[in-house]
Amino acid sequence: MKFIVAAPKFNDASGGVIVLHHLANRLAELGFESVIASSDTFPENKAKLVQWEFGEENYTIADKDSMVIYPEVISDNPLNAWHVTRWILYKEGGLAKPINYGANDLVYQFGAFHRPLNRQADGMLTITFRDHQFLVNQKLKRTGVGFIVRKGAHKKPHSILHRKHPPRSIFLDGECKKGVAHMHRVFNRLKVLISYDSETGWALQAAATGCLVVIVPTKGITKQQFWRDFPTFKFGIAYGFFDIPRALITRKHLMAAILNDEAENEKSVRKYTVDITNYFKRCESIE
Repeated sequence: MKFIVAAPKFNDASGGVIVLHHLANRLAELGFESVIASSDTFPENKAKLVQWEFGEENYTIADKDSMVIYPEVISDNPLNAWHVTRWILYKEGGLAKPINYGANDLVYQFGAFHRPLNRQADGMLTITFRDHQFLVNQKLKRTGVGFIVRKGAHKKPHSILHRKHPPRSIFLDGECKKGVAHMHRVFNRLKVLISYDSETGWALQAAATGCLVVIVPTKGITKQQFWRDFPTFKFGIAYGFFDIPRALITRKHLMAAILNDEAENEKSVRKYTVDITNYFKRCESIE
């Protein structure tokens, strides 16, 4: 049994790309034959790198004993796989035009929020990678307010009537593209971060470095609903400005919550490998 993870070129400024590459690495560490189909990966990745330009069609590298894992933005079956897992890393269709999945494809959610549109998910598959050296408060002097939009553009952050950040706030979306090491330096000097993107991992990194983080609430989503889908965000991160006192009180528990989250993710990956092992056994019995 072999796993093939299809992914864009590695980029530590993109949470989705990070987890794809680290899933391939973790599967290899667990002793499985693991391939990362991409144009590049991080140097320490133990999965075998097979050169593939993301989205390139009719590129056959899978056989009957391979499970190909596609992120939800990939339509059809460009690697001509016999067996496919669709991994919903964001809202299906949220970052791409309507896509086509095979009727027999397995569907796994990254988290409770990441639900498939038209079918029942086969399970959860969650893995995060946070480099702990960039989750450190350096106790530097802090000034100013920054804001992140990313997947929160629907909240109209650039409209005077709808924006929640002060007029002289620093727009950080471009800075985020420079990666986690760069943002570690930014967050250690920033006093307040306002995020219109409710699901961004940058909020966790900023809070862990000591920055006051405020998530601009999504209309119709209560604080309790938000925490149900993103439990780690319950500590040290305010969901709306009225939630700041609670966020400050709970900030000391954030790193423990992150460590617990990582332990639960390890269970999730191992459960997925058991699921796929049983899936192939069923396939063999049918043949």
